[in-house]
Amino acid sequence: MKKSVIILIAIIYVASIVVVSFYGMAFEIFDPVVYVEKVELEGDNLQSGEYLDPPTNHFLVLYPDSDGIYRYQIKAKVTPSDATNKKLNYVFDENDAVTIDSTGLVTITEPTAVTIHIISTDGTNQSVSIQIYAKRLSQ
Repeated sequence: MKKSVIILIAIIYVASIVVVSFYGMAFEIFDPVVYVEKVELEGDNLQSGEYLDPPTNHFLVLYPDSDGIYRYQIKAKVTPSDATNKKLNYVFDENDAVTIDSTGLVTITEPTAVTIHIISTDGTNQSVSIQIYAKRLSQ
C-alpha cells in the first residue's frame, strides 16, 4: 500500500510539472496596456504669429484675428502611437482671459501671457509645455 501511494504521488508530481511547463510557456497577455512614453507638440499648425522651438521651450506669439480674439489649436501627439490611453489634459494658471477646450483649442480675449502644460492622463504624467504670448498688432 505504501509503495503504491508513493508511486501515485510521484506520477502526479511529474504530471503537474509537465502540464505547468507546457501551458505556462503558452501564456500570453491578450490585452496589454501600452503607456505613454512622451508627449510632443506638432509645430506645423501655426495659425498666426511666430513659432520658436528651442530644444527645451516652446514659445508662440499670437496676434488677434479679425474679431480681436486670439485663437490657437494646440496639436500634441503621444509616443508610442499605439498607447492605450492617448487622452491629454491642458493645465494652466487661472486667467480669466484664457480658455482651452478638451481638443486643445486655446481662446484668448485680451493681450496676456500664459503657460500651458499638456499632460498625459494614463498615470505616467508625461508632459510638454508651451508659452503663448497674445500681443496687439502694431499700429
